[in-house]
Amino acid sequence: MVEQRSPKPQVAGSSPVFPAKPREGQKSIAMDNIRLYIKESIHELLNNVTWPTWGELISHTRIVLVATVIFALVTFLMDTVANQALSVIYGLGS
Repeated sequence: MVEQRSPKPQVAGSSPVFPAKPREGQKSIAMDNIRLYIKESIHELLNNVTWPTWGELISHTRIVLVATVIFALVTFLMDTVANQALSVIYGLGS
């Protein structure tokens, strides 16, 4: 097996099998970043987000439900028309 050396011998690298570890007494920067992200996310959710009122929530839910039913009916009608048209074209209709 051929030994591979760093092009810069003064720079220590890390092996995927044995990754570099922080020196003793140093905290992991990644963990600090994760903690900061979670702390800022909670702060934003509690202080910066404008939540809808109960009435707005119900109103918007009704709009979504009505739009969903209309979309489903239009899709059903288009599918039925396409099915009938193809049945006539290919002579599969009774």
